[in-house]
Amino acid sequence: MKSTGGPSPGPVDVRTRSLAPDLTRGYMLLLIALAHAPLFISATGDATGADRLVETVRSLLVDQRARPLFAFLFGYGLVQIMMRQQARGTEEWGPIRRLISRRGVWMMAIGLVHTVLFVDIIAVYGLVSILFVGLLRVSDRALLWGAGLAMLPTLGIGWIVAGGALAGEPGIITTSMTMQDPWVSAAHRFQSLPVEFAGRILGVTPALLMGFWAARRRILDEPARYRRPLVATAVAGLGTAVLGGLPAALMYSGLWTPPPAPLGQLLATLHYPAGFAGGLGWAALMGLLALRLDAARGRIATAVEALGQRSMSFYLLQSVVFVGLFTPYALNLGAELSVTEASLVAVGVWVASLVLADLMRRASHRGPAEILLRRLTYGRPAAAAAGAAAGVAGPAGGGPGASPGTGPGTGPGTGPGTGPGRPDSPGARTGG
Repeated sequence: MKSTGGPSPGPVDVRTRSLAPDLTRGYMLLLIALAHAPLFISATGDATGADRLVETVRSLLVDQRARPLFAFLFGYGLVQIMMRQQARGTEEWGPIRRLISRRGVWMMAIGLVHTVLFVDIIAVYGLVSILFVGLLRVSDRALLWGAGLAMLPTLGIGWIVAGGALAGEPGIITTSMTMQDPWVSAAHRFQSLPVEFAGRILGVTPALLMGFWAARRRILDEPARYRRPLVATAVAGLGTAVLGGLPAALMYSGLWTPPPAPLGQLLATLHYPAGFAGGLGWAALMGLLALRLDAARGRIATAVEALGQRSMSFYLLQSVVFVGLFTPYALNLGAELSVTEASLVAVGVWVASLVLADLMRRASHRGPAEILLRRLTYGRPAAAAAGAAAGVAGPAGGGPGASPGTGPGTGPGTGPGTGPGRPDSPGARTGG
């Protein structure tokens, strides 16, 4: 039955959601935490062996790997929204396009408010929703060609990031988060928005389009059908991330003296595009893990799933906690902790988030950010019910699947600095 133009069908019931997408979103928040916590470090001093090891591992598996994972999941979620609207009877493209664009507008509003506190990615994905909504209808071939062509600008971005990192220049994120005055810090972030938006949109586009392509095949929703491709993608993706990122990881952590320019910068440039493969590899690995856990979910898997269903809320909560712990205008732990200690704090915050998310699941409470975004996007439940009575299809979904999350990061992420635990990390420049 076609939509009659009444209120939009609401979000999907969490009880009908597949495990893999939410499990991946929950795990993604760990990568985001590990990407962001060291960005607040302003302490100086010699790096320990543990610091160098942590920076190397973060560079290989987190920095610029979390952002493509986030973009892939966001793209996957947008297709889920469209398909659920269609399954509930909204066959015409106009209402679906307006729904996704309206959702994007509200995400931009939420993200700009969040920018007062920390560097944001939610607004970027809101803008991406509006700009790229038409690509939801293009052919698979066009999506794959688009993703490939969109990789070309990442080489330029990688070159710029590598040059700044090797020169020891502090990045936008670390600069703003180590300022003494919170309002000056916020003003710095807003002044940087045009450049940051442009760079982040270029950086997330390849993985976003691959998320569109994968969602059409329900790869994460039905991982049993795609076991062999998922294994191949996990091995090839994460292997490429490690091999492509190894030169930069060793140089940034101080374990290898950079070769003379431009060779050192060229090798470090590979770190950025290799992250695209790493993001897809992480998504594939989590799909395989979900396949193993789906039949008998334990308490930990259930908690990670609950966290993924509330990913926007806990992404925002991470920012609040990190700003409160690390900034000079709060507890100022960033001036005291090393990169290893900050990473341990990040893991602790993620574990605490798991506990809180599971308590919310037991109490049947959605995340407050998810409730707000859905209310703004779909209208009040009473209005949706009235629409259903008038012949409009019932709930369909959006869920945190398409909710941002990057990660904050400028797609979260951080990069190893010229020495672990230092504020001149490349990730401080671009995020993860």
